[in-house]
Amino acid sequence: MPNPSSPRVHMKSLNCRKSEYIMHNFLNDPSTQNFDFLLLQELPYSIATRSFWKPDKWIPIFPSPSPQASRNSPIRSLILVSHRINSNSYSPFTIPSLDVVGLKLQTRQHTIFLFSVYNDCEHNYTIQLLDTILSTLLPPSLYILLGDFNRHDVVWAGPLHPERTNRDSNWLLAAPLIHLMGTYHVQQVLPQGTPTHYSESAKTWSTIDLAFLSDDLSSNVTRCAASDMYGSDHKSIELVLDLDLTRNEFVPRPLYRSTDWEAYAKDLAVRLGGAARMLNSRESIDVAVSELTNHIQDALKKHTPMSKPSPYAKRWWSPELSDLRKEHKRASRKASARGASVAEREDARAKQRSYFSAIRRQKRRHWREWLEQADMHSVWMANKVVSAPTNVMASRTPPLKTPTGGVAETAEEKCEVLLETFFPTPP
Repeated sequence: MPNPSSPRVHMKSLNCRKSEYIMHNFLNDPSTQNFDFLLLQELPYSIATRSFWKPDKWIPIFPSPSPQASRNSPIRSLILVSHRINSNSYSPFTIPSLDVVGLKLQTRQHTIFLFSVYNDCEHNYTIQLLDTILSTLLPPSLYILLGDFNRHDVVWAGPLHPERTNRDSNWLLAAPLIHLMGTYHVQQVLPQGTPTHYSESAKTWSTIDLAFLSDDLSSNVTRCAASDMYGSDHKSIELVLDLDLTRNEFVPRPLYRSTDWEAYAKDLAVRLGGAARMLNSRESIDVAVSELTNHIQDALKKHTPMSKPSPYAKRWWSPELSDLRKEHKRASRKASARGASVAEREDARAKQRSYFSAIRRQKRRHWREWLEQADMHSVWMANKVVSAPTNVMASRTPPLKTPTGGVAETAEEKCEVLLETFFPTPP
């Protein structure tokens, strides 16, 4: 499990197989919580219509639809950025595709472009688009490409599956990706021959989930390996780099909705006392106001709990789901091993069905209980959820043009532009 305070950057990629339950399983795994970037491919169709969808602890970076994409076109690539990463360390950039998401990372030593990639089985549109994008990024920019490339070649698959890599059709489909590697000096860092995808129909493994890095970044790699499947037919890919990004520190905040107001009122009355006093000077008024403020703040601190980071990505998650997740994870690991028996695969599928059914029931139960116990704040939140608009692409404030013609990219620069625009200096 990665250490969240480590100077290293931890990334994890997974094809969700269009399943909402695989995605929930992935996001609520305790080991996932300490990663810095999650790169998802083939997301559930429902994500495209959920503008309110924002998992706790993560900032979603959605793709930019191409002009040809319809409103309900499926989102096939997404990047989740941990709330621990300072927003000045990264910025999204526009790529006209729902299959690729790009982030510009700024470390103390490098400018790195991170891509979450989905390339379908029949076309090379995504590879061609990446070729065009990389040609516009001038050195010394460096690249990281993670995702499901759906291509077979001995360069990354090794000699174990000649039935796939020796086909002329597969070689022709993989040629643009190999050309990309040579042209932009990127190398595949996942160990050659690592099985990443299991075909139920063919009963064979293949290597189609890949990790490409610029040659100059290869020395920074401390780990690149396939990991758990989370119920998908793809293994997740973990990539750890010896890089230093600026991070945020968790600052607890008071939960005033949980304040014991009755105890607070009694405590404040005791602190203030019953005796009135004469305030006949400016100094005495200032002293009285300061004392009153301190008494109010001290009483609030005493009777108001502070927020704590939740161990789960969703509030509806329960310990029972965690137990089922562990059972499913153990069975899945046995089933994904080379030479796994038919009985082990059947056991993994049965535990997956039971686990995903429990997720569905728990979500419904939590929703009903939340509505039954809704207060004034919750009612407005529920209304926001059910009446939210359908466009989820604008997940962050994009770079803004300044009055002088420049571009505001950092949070501070954007605040200054918005402040000057909406509250100009009086003449």
